[in-house]
Amino acid sequence: MRQVLLVEDNGADVLLMQRSFRSRAPDFDVRAVPSLTAARAALDRGRIDIVIADLMLPDGNGMELIAAAHARGCPTIMLTGRGSESMAVQALRAGALDYIVKSDDHFADMPRVVQRAVREWDNLVEAERNRGLLAQSEQRFRMFTELAADCFWECDADMRMAFVSEGFARIGKVAPEDLVGAPLHEVFGTPDQGFDWTPIEALWRQHREFEFEIPTARNGSTARTLYLRGKPFRDADGEVAGYRGIGRDVSREREALREITYLAMHDPLTDVLNRRSLEYEVSNALSGVVCNGDQHVFCFFDVDSFKAVNDEAGHLVGDRMLKEVVATIARNVRTTDALGRMGGDEFGVLLKHCALPRAIEITGTIVSAVAAQALSHDPSRPKHLTISAGIIALTPDHDIAQVFRDADRACYDAKGDGGNAVRVGETQRSAW
Repeated sequence: MRQVLLVEDNGADVLLMQRSFRSRAPDFDVRAVPSLTAARAALDRGRIDIVIADLMLPDGNGMELIAAAHARGCPTIMLTGRGSESMAVQALRAGALDYIVKSDDHFADMPRVVQRAVREWDNLVEAERNRGLLAQSEQRFRMFTELAADCFWECDADMRMAFVSEGFARIGKVAPEDLVGAPLHEVFGTPDQGFDWTPIEALWRQHREFEFEIPTARNGSTARTLYLRGKPFRDADGEVAGYRGIGRDVSREREALREITYLAMHDPLTDVLNRRSLEYEVSNALSGVVCNGDQHVFCFFDVDSFKAVNDEAGHLVGDRMLKEVVATIARNVRTTDALGRMGGDEFGVLLKHCALPRAIEITGTIVSAVAAQALSHDPSRPKHLTISAGIIALTPDHDIAQVFRDADRACYDAKGDGGNAVRVGETQRSAW
C-alpha cells in the first residue's frame, strides 16, 4: 500500500481527495494532517511515498516541505486555491513534481496525477543510481590504466625505438628486439588503421608529454585498443634525448565500458531504451521542433489489465509477454524511431519526422497487431493481450514533462473507454 501524506487544513478538500483515492486508486492510503508541524512529524515517524501539500497553511508555506520530503526520499505535489504562474515556476524550481490548482475536476484526477508522479520519482531515483554506477566504473578503469602497464618503451630524438620491454610480445606478437630502430608509429600502429599521428608528432616536437589510445592489429591478430603514454627525458647536458613511456592493452576495459554505457541507456528486460534515454531523444526532438519546425509525434502505450496476467500466470510469464509486445511494436516502427520502456508495462515511441495523421495510422496498426497476436507462453492456451495508446504531437510550447504528461493522459482516456484503443491528446484533437 502506497502512503500519501496530504497536508491540508480544509476539511472539505480532504474529504474530496480521500473519496477520489478510495474509488480510483485503492492501493494508495491517504493520511491527512493540517499543518507544517504535523507534516514534519509524520515524515519523521514513518515511510511516506508522496507528499501533497497546500501552498497556504496555518503555520507557513507548503513549499517549505519540499526539501524535507526529498531528504526522506519522496516527491512533492503542491496544491493552491488560486492559480499563479510565478508560484508554479517557484514550486517546480524548488523541486516539486507538479503544481495543481484546486477544483472538483482536479481532485477527481488526483489519483492519476499521483500515480504518474510516483512513477516519475522512481525513475529519477533509478536514473541517478545508474549515473553513479557508470561514474564509478569509469573511475575504476581510469585508475587501472594509470596503475598498470603491459610494456615499457624508449625512443630516441628521431622517434625511433631504442628499447621495448618483453611485455610488448603479448600485445603485438612481435619480438621486442625486432623493433629496435623502427619508427614509433610503425611499432604501435598499422598502415591501414587510419589513425592521425600529426597531433602526437606536434607534441613530440614541442617536447611535451602525451597520452592517447589507438586501435591496432599486427600479423593478423584481432583488433585491439592500445593506450600509450610518453614523457620526454634529457641527457647530461639538459637536452631532450628522446621519450620514455608505457603501453597497455585496454581492449577489455573499453569493451566493458561500452557494455556498461549500453546497460545504462537500455532497459534490462526488453533491451529497448530506458526512460532516461527516451527523455534524451524527446529533448533533441523538441529542439528540432523549435529550431527547424520539425514534425515529431510521441506515442504512449500501456498494456491493458496486465496485473491480472501477472497474478494468473506469474511474473516470469508476464515478462516474456512484455518482450513479445515490445517486439510487435518494434516491427511496426522504423529503426530511426526511438522505442523505450517508461516503466512497468508502459512504453513510449518517438516517431521522428512524422505527421500526426500518419502517426495515428501507425499507432492503430500497432494496437491491432498486439490484439491479434497469440502470445506463446503456453501453446495450448494462447493468451491475447491488448494495449491502449495516447498520442501527442510535439510543439514549440512543450517541455519533456508536458509531452509525457499529455500522452499519458490521452492513454488514460483510451483505457477509460475500455482499452485496446488510440486517443489523441485533448489539446490537439480540434487542430487535427
